[in-house]
Amino acid sequence: MWTVVSVFLYIHCFGWIRCLIYILYLLVFGLLS
Repeated sequence: MWTVVSVFLYIHCFGWIRCLIYILYLLVFGLLS
């Protein structure tokens, strides 16, 4: 699971802002689930 997420982040992470947004999204999603 996390390996797929890591690859997804690596592919779509073109800038620091987008990286932070994805990280925050994953954190919030993890807390809610």
